[in-house]
Amino acid sequence: MEKFASFERLADFVRSIDEDEAVARIDRAARLAGIDPELIVDREIMNASELRRLMQDPLVRFGAHTMTHPNLKRVTAERLRQELEPSAAKVADYTGHVSKAFAFPYGDHDAVGRREIKAVMEAGFSVAVTTQPGALNSSSLERSTELGRVSLNGRYQKSRYVKALASGLPFKFS
Repeated sequence: MEKFASFERLADFVRSIDEDEAVARIDRAARLAGIDPELIVDREIMNASELRRLMQDPLVRFGAHTMTHPNLKRVTAERLRQELEPSAAKVADYTGHVSKAFAFPYGDHDAVGRREIKAVMEAGFSVAVTTQPGALNSSSLERSTELGRVSLNGRYQKSRYVKALASGLPFKFS
């Protein structure tokens, strides 16, 4: 629980001021404490070799996710374009396939609105997922660039939870 509480405190701080400034301050504080924030990221994310192995699976497709992971609702229209288009190009360069899928970072209501959904469509994506809870259903085709998703975020990792979430039933009550 302390880990989640710490994360929430940092997330609240990032939301409270300019996001780039908040991240810079957190990075400086980490370095002052003897922590290399870039090393943490490098250690936790997949490396090129792991991604190439994953690409061999016929069920795997890579989508775009922005260049710097900002809250897209808080950036200028120009920066929004700079986050989307190069991200799609990098995925295409890496995989050899043009991605039509996008995942919103911070994809809650405070980070995804009409402008961001329109920008995603204009960047050529036909499918985009938010971080808002949800499962695919008959209305998904009507809003394919603002889909909810089942989040496996450390709180719901047991297979029985995933099965229940994927059914869509829990989202009928929220």
